[in-house]
Amino acid sequence: MRTQLGARFGSALFIAFFIAFLAEAKAAAAGCINGGSHDVLRDDINGALKEAMKAGQARRVSTLRLINAAILERETRGAERVTLNDAEIVDVMQKMAKQRQEALELYEKAGRTELAAQEREEIDIISAYLPKRMSDMEAAHAISALIREIEAETLKDMGRTMAALKQRFAGQMDFGKAGAHVKKLLGGS
Repeated sequence: MRTQLGARFGSALFIAFFIAFLAEAKAAAAGCINGGSHDVLRDDINGALKEAMKAGQARRVSTLRLINAAILERETRGAERVTLNDAEIVDVMQKMAKQRQEALELYEKAGRTELAAQEREEIDIISAYLPKRMSDMEAAHAISALIREIEAETLKDMGRTMAALKQRFAGQMDFGKAGAHVKKLLGGS
């Protein structure tokens, strides 16, 4: 029994390290191709996965594996495989957090406290890798500064403004509210 458990743990550890090795090799190759740019979020997640495995933190290992699986699914969704950058990985994780928040609310309404606690733990783990959300006031200041910076003046500039906001502040603000504020500042009602 003990040797089977050791063999399972050893092979799982080997697989995790092998996956991390492949991810690092892929990232290094992408860095060479893309002029040396390298996204660190994926490395942080894989590093945390290794540490969680060593520490025997089952919930953390499970959640980090789910994050990696969601990233891989998004990368292989189309006919051509793509490599997600940090902003796209943040988008994947925000969707995961939102799904878990919705499930948490359902579990709490149904009185399933053990499942609600599990969802809460997963939300905390995922949120640790997400950028801090701006307050409405901070977002308004950032929007105003960006509009001045790119010299947007009319509603015709709204698309360009929103694209610049999404590129610069991905995951940091509510773009529904931001769009309304941009429209107001550019002369819309």
